[in-house]
Amino acid sequence: MNTKFNIKRLDNIEAIKEKLIFFEKNKDKKLYDLTFVCLLDSLIRYYTLVKKNIKEDKEIQKALIDLYKKEYKKFNIKVNFKRKIKYILFYYFYNIYYVLWLILESGYNKKRKKYEKDFKKDF
Repeated sequence: MNTKFNIKRLDNIEAIKEKLIFFEKNKDKKLYDLTFVCLLDSLIRYYTLVKKNIKEDKEIQKALIDLYKKEYKKFNIKVNFKRKIKYILFYYFYNIYYVLWLILESGYNKKRKKYEKDFKKDF
């Protein structure tokens, strides 16, 4: 996403919640689980984008955190270990998660690998 974050993107959360209701009514467990994971990932992503681009609006940040915590309590889906750690980290330490996200987004790992290669060439 190269464009600045727009608050209208948060409407996507409501659409995902409507999908969850639809899949629950139709008893489609597989699609419900996939959509639930999508909801948690979207809440995390939107929180980080709101915090980065709309710093002064603490109400939206708080609302996203509260919604994430509410939805996470319903979480009983088998996901891979990395994703589970991500969800737990965000649930308990969302500010630390945000800092880690900023570091990764800035390309720290790419820059570090480049410097390591250059360092090895020198020796």
